[in-house]
Amino acid sequence: MTHHRLHRTAALLAAGVALTGCASATGPAASADAAPPRATAPGKLPAGAPAPPPTGTPAPGGTAAPSTPAPSGTGRQGDIVPGGTGTSGSTGTSGSTGTSGSSGQGSTGSGSTGSGSTGGTSGTGGTGGTGSTGGTGSTPAPAPAPVTGKILWTPSTAAGPSAFNDVQCKAGNFGVVSDSAKGKVWRAFQAAGEERCETVGPDLRNGDTFYLGWSSRVNIADSDSRYVFQLKCSPSTGTANHPIEIDIADGRVRLQEWDTDHVAHALWTAPTANDKWHSYALKIHLGRTDGTIDFWYDGVKQTFTTGSGTFTGTTWDGDRNYLKWGSYHPSPGDATNTFTSPVMATTLALATSTS
Repeated sequence: MTHHRLHRTAALLAAGVALTGCASATGPAASADAAPPRATAPGKLPAGAPAPPPTGTPAPGGTAAPSTPAPSGTGRQGDIVPGGTGTSGSTGTSGSTGTSGSSGQGSTGSGSTGSGSTGGTSGTGGTGGTGSTGGTGSTPAPAPAPVTGKILWTPSTAAGPSAFNDVQCKAGNFGVVSDSAKGKVWRAFQAAGEERCETVGPDLRNGDTFYLGWSSRVNIADSDSRYVFQLKCSPSTGTANHPIEIDIADGRVRLQEWDTDHVAHALWTAPTANDKWHSYALKIHLGRTDGTIDFWYDGVKQTFTTGSGTFTGTTWDGDRNYLKWGSYHPSPGDATNTFTSPVMATTLALATSTS
């Protein structure tokens, strides 16, 4: 009995030693019935736990914080790697004058693609410059037709009164003056009561044809007639005396032809006024009965009272014919004829080129 109790006591002691060794083992309990660990206060870590990395910084091998690109260009899903900037478009070349300008063509810039999961945004292509419209080439004005022909005679104001064959005027009453419209011109002043203040041009030859051109401005203080131009013949008696003459009286200008019987034929008339410039041009063919006259006034060809633009009649008589400009006929008032240098030429254009 005693022996049996001793054996039982030894067995219980051995079991106690085994239980004590299990309670002191290191590591978590293997039993599902082990008590759960005690809760840890917020912000504190269990003893012995490693500290976590700062917020937003990926732990080695961890996940990148939102909106932060992966180091060394390693793209993350959902991260955007900025694309490169597109190349600006080149500016179009301006159109040259006279040629329509072409529009410039801008090149389209290409955005670079990021190496991450999502490509970078494409760069915006540069806008091409617009070429300027070329100016319309101006058409040059046609060159004026050359003035052809030959000047047969003209007095130069630079030479003074000696440029004429003769001057029939009171001393000091004829000479060169300056006019604001015509420049250097001739001035013939016929004082009241004097017979004339006229100049004498070149002698003419029967059968010749020529053009005459000049401009004139008069100031007549009465209503009497003044001859301002004469084709004069000599002798004066028994001839037409002045086969062609232009006179002014009482506000009218008149062209007349005188026949071999010294009878006047009024061919043309028009109103006029003092101190107004007018241009005159004549085409004259010299002949005693078959002479002809054409007349232009202020650059316009005139029609005669006969209904024709050319008159046929007496333009030569006697044994000498010549040209005269100035003022003739004794009258109660003063008269002044200011005129440009007459031009005698082989063409109308040349005869009127300076009047």
